[in-house]
Amino acid sequence: SKIDDMSYSFPGQKYLTTINSSFEHVTGFYSAFMFCTALTNITSACTFKDVEDGRAMFSGDTSLISFPDTITFDKVKVADSMIGGCSNLVHLPANLSGKNIIDANSMFVMDSSLIKIPTSFNPENLYLCGGMFRGCSALISIPLINVSNASHYHHLVNGCTNLEDFKFKGIGNIAEIEELSYQDF
Repeated sequence: SKIDDMSYSFPGQKYLTTINSSFEHVTGFYSAFMFCTALTNITSACTFKDVEDGRAMFSGDTSLISFPDTITFDKVKVADSMIGGCSNLVHLPANLSGKNIIDANSMFVMDSSLIKIPTSFNPENLYLCGGMFRGCSALISIPLINVSNASHYHHLVNGCTNLEDFKFKGIGNIAEIEELSYQDF
């Protein structure tokens, strides 16, 4: 039989330094590698092509510096805190699309070394994206992101003190707009 859910498989493994496996057919990775603080290497042999639930998948992996460009996460629907708290992360996969993401709340929260979001990142169906880039203090550039369908985008770029280039399509189309603070933009 095939394994389709790896949720909570390796959280807090302080000696896990490398992931070099194919996870074909696995759809659930909720908190799978969360707080693996020694994780520094995800090899190009890794495949996460069937992941749908990536909540907190790599959250708090403070030693992780980059993802190989071969990883796409194309089927991810839930990305809440997926890569959040990876304070040394500087490189995301070049082909990161996010096209099926519905929930991106805090997806990159506190990724304080991340400089840019790949231009391929284009989540078309966002419903939740509050705090998505909050605390990404080194972030300079975010490609155009459509938030027209979002019901929540508070603190979207709060704490992004170096942000120079960003556009969000649909800001202002929801009732919560008056609750946004000046720090959000």
